[in-house]
Amino acid sequence: MRQIGQNIPRHDERNDIASKSKRVDLHCHSVASSLTAESVLNAIHCPECYSDPLDVHAQAKRRGMDWVAITDHDTIAGVTAIANLADVIVGEELTCWFPEDQCKMHVLVYGITPEDHANLQAIAKDIYAVAAYIEERRIAHSVAHPIYRQNDRLERWHLERLLLLFKGFECLNGAHSPLHREAFETAARVA
Repeated sequence: MRQIGQNIPRHDERNDIASKSKRVDLHCHSVASSLTAESVLNAIHCPECYSDPLDVHAQAKRRGMDWVAITDHDTIAGVTAIANLADVIVGEELTCWFPEDQCKMHVLVYGITPEDHANLQAIAKDIYAVAAYIEERRIAHSVAHPIYRQNDRLERWHLERLLLLFKGFECLNGAHSPLHREAFETAARVA
């Protein structure tokens, strides 16, 4: 006979699980993001980030991160400058588009090689090709800020397709309102 609470970890087991957990911020930028084509920021001469990759790493470590992932916009130049460090995850925030209407999306990819970067950049105009490449290469990923309307084209059908195309979604982003997370979680449950 099963007892109530039988599968709930005891307090000391929960502490043991927490002690084995690893912390990482999977969406960080360095000064290298400012070298790419984020046209709105470039138009007003405002960099996405002022920090050198080593400074991003140091700040992440001060904040208790076990791993450091730098995901600059459409480049791995920043993270490769510190990729020799054992606790660094090479990543990128890939700008890609739905080919039907040019709806712009960002997909964070992790643990990529320079070859992956080049291949993803070559197919970025087609989010379906990006999804297929990520699946084929088994690349860890998440759709960044999935309900943020970057070029004012995002509609419900885009979100439905994203849910079919990708396995990971960024639901918590300190640069966006918690309402984004709540709205996305609601939309994901309904879809």
